[in-house]
Amino acid sequence: MAEPASLLQQWIAKAEEDWEAAQLLSSSPSQAATTCFHCQQCAEKLLKTALLTAGGTIPKTHDLRILSSLLSERDPLWIWDLDVLEDLNAGAVASRYPGYAVDRQDAADSLNATRTLRRTLLNRLQIQPGS
Repeated sequence: MAEPASLLQQWIAKAEEDWEAAQLLSSSPSQAATTCFHCQQCAEKLLKTALLTAGGTIPKTHDLRILSSLLSERDPLWIWDLDVLEDLNAGAVASRYPGYAVDRQDAADSLNATRTLRRTLLNRLQIQPGS
């Protein structure tokens, strides 16, 4: 069953909020972990939007690898590097707790990975990416 366009637009709007937050926070060295968190959140919401668009349902998971695999089941042309997705997962979860150090380079890597994934998914969704 196709989802209403308004629901898909809401998912995209939330993903774009996370993308904007990640970009803004990335300029502050003390916000590297939070930057990584918002990068993962942006990627998660866009993968879920693509999954809905492909006729899937949204599972109760935040794991980008699982979401990407589910999208691949619906669209065999979809392939993404699972190691990159795992790095984004780690940035969102482990980095939020003591004992897992994240630095500016980690935040920059997360931003770059998310930028590429975001543009690819928005293009697949036929949405012109902003910044």
